[in-house]
Amino acid sequence: MDPPAVTVLDEPTNNLDLAGIEQLVDALAGYRGALIVAGHDERLLTDIGVTQRWAAA
Repeated sequence: MDPPAVTVLDEPTNNLDLAGIEQLVDALAGYRGALIVAGHDERLLTDIGVTQRWAAA
């Protein structure tokens, strides 16, 4: 089965400990689809290689 073309994540690091965040980053690093991530965790966004950001006020 082919992976989905787009995955949407809303605050994916909420309620995760450091080990869980590292596993999430590793999983997303290998993901070959598009990601839409709503979040404020700058380290996560950098670690997963976010290339475009939008801010809402």
